[in-house]
This record gives sequence, C-alpha cells and structure tokens, in this order.
Amino acid sequence: MISSFSQNGKPEMAIDLFSQMGMRGAKFDSVSLSYALSASANLTKIDCIYNNAVMELMSGVRNQLTELIFGLAIQDMAPMSWGLSHSLSRYKLKLSAE
Repeated sequence: MISSFSQNGKPEMAIDLFSQMGMRGAKFDSVSLSYALSASANLTKIDCIYNNAVMELMSGVRNQLTELIFGLAIQDMAPMSWGLSHSLSRYKLKLSAE
C-alpha cells in the first residue's frame, strides 16, 4: 500500500501509513523503505534542517541501518552508499560513500 500511495501522487498518505505501521512495530524491508523515502522526496513544504544534531542523528541511523531494516545485510551497504552518492551527485551534492 505504501508503494501504491507513493506511485499515485499521494506521498502524505504513504508517509502516514509508513509511520502508523512503524509505531505498531512493523518490520520494513528495503522495498518498503525505498517507497517511503521516495514519497518523502515528493512532499512539498518541508524545511531542510542541517546542523550538528541532524548529522549526529543521520550517523546513528547509518550505523544501525542493518538492525533497522529487516533483511538488510552488511554487504548490501556499499552498493546502497554508492547509489545514494551517485543520485546526490546529480544535484551537485557530494557524499563520501564511506
């Protein structure tokens, strides 16, 4: 359902469903997470906050990613990092894959 909402121009509903499922203890696979991230990218009116607290939080999430996403193995991290780095480079943002 998350993918349906995301693909049909209803990112708010996709994020709301993702959030509700998470609060109820759902385990997400990489596909569900991908669609939730895609939906969040399509939301408008989101203020971007960049500071040390946000960077620390992102670092913590990255370090625990294999525990947060059901079925994600350590060896899956490198291709994901390179893919993210490549995607961001299209927008002239630089990201170290390490």
